[in-house]
Amino acid sequence: TAPFKGERYSLVWFTPDMSRKSGNGKRQPSEMLLSLDDQHAKRLAEEHSKKVPFLRPLKFRHDSTDGIVINELLDVEKGSSYTMDPNSNMPLGFSLNGHNCVLDVGAHIGVASRLAIAGGCKHIIAYEPEPSNFEMLSQNLDISQSKAHSSNPTVELYSSAVAHQSSESRTMIQARNENDGKENTWRHSLEEYSQYVDTTHELPSKSQKKTLGRISVPCISFFGDYDKHGDKQKGALVAGVSCVKLDCE
Repeated sequence: TAPFKGERYSLVWFTPDMSRKSGNGKRQPSEMLLSLDDQHAKRLAEEHSKKVPFLRPLKFRHDSTDGIVINELLDVEKGSSYTMDPNSNMPLGFSLNGHNCVLDVGAHIGVASRLAIAGGCKHIIAYEPEPSNFEMLSQNLDISQSKAHSSNPTVELYSSAVAHQSSESRTMIQARNENDGKENTWRHSLEEYSQYVDTTHELPSKSQKKTLGRISVPCISFFGDYDKHGDKQKGALVAGVSCVKLDCE
């Protein structure tokens, strides 16, 4: 931390043992015994999938931050992170319900888009640059052909990052895994905005890489950019969008 005056406190986190063990104490493959986060996410995903039968069942990766996203967005009892009850600062409140077209920037595996669809949204425009996330997004927003109907919502998916005033390809840093070994599927970021840096120090988990993964990703500006001829190019925000979910780094 930066220098400061006054007392200095040390905060120490103790991470629970996340190894999978059966009742007799023997280790089990992770797919045979889910973490509490994943167990809860699995129940929420199954309940949610019943509300959107024209979509394939919601899939997520076990032992990853996917489960946290599902728990934060789909847990009705605790309250969705994307829902705000009316208050003095926002008299109408906020939710993903009742929108004609939602622009989902940082779509991850599609949980927010699916939540909007369950709330009556007719058209989704989703951007997600990380390849493995985009693969999951494509599956989770794929309308099953056997249940295709003209009244079903339509979906546009783009494997791109939405970037500030730029439509050029840029370098994206893939986030380092969690200290308990959990796969970190969010927090990926364009390099200039990343909170992660390469290190030579020992890390808490063997799944964590000292040198971060870097890939080149296509980008699109939010409002649209001008090409070298001065012509305006399409941006992520287009006519008809009634709600923007902007959750990116």
